[in-house]
Amino acid sequence: VLAYAPQSPLTLTLETSGLGQLVLPPSVTVAAGETAASFTFSVADDALVNLTRTATLYATAPGVISTPAVLSITDDEKPVVRLELPAQVVEGVNATVNAAVSMDLVPAVAVRFDLAAAPTAQISFPTSVTIQPGQSEARFTVRAIDDTRVDGDVPVTITATAASLAPLTAVITAVDNESRAFTLQGPD
Repeated sequence: VLAYAPQSPLTLTLETSGLGQLVLPPSVTVAAGETAASFTFSVADDALVNLTRTATLYATAPGVISTPAVLSITDDEKPVVRLELPAQVVEGVNATVNAAVSMDLVPAVAVRFDLAAAPTAQISFPTSVTIQPGQSEARFTVRAIDDTRVDGDVPVTITATAASLAPLTAVITAVDNESRAFTLQGPD
């Protein structure tokens, strides 16, 4: 939309920052006396897992100050995502690379998953993992925190969240290694 109506037809050049993301005409002409012109564009279907992304649309002409429009593009490729954890981790056992977030489709962009646990203070793990472009999984380590409390085996829910994807949850049990045997000694 123009702030003023031109006295003669005004041709605006159309460009986008998201190369290959939008299919649009090279230009649009605003008729004399009008403040807007419409045009048709579409989103290129690229068959890549690139999730939700943005493209910026520019309409420019000599002597015209334009404000770009930012468009949000939602991917139509919907990967199946899995959070894989061992059934249990034991206090005092030094586990290595025993968990993963995986996708059935290989992403064209990095996909970061933020990780959280409830309850906290039972297991240790990274706060986030990233599936890199061209990879199908990100592997990481989950360990039970070795404390001196007799707190029994504790089920812990880990949640993995990533932009444009539904949250994932899985349960792992933190197995206590403190002895539950008590000795009572009476007077001699």
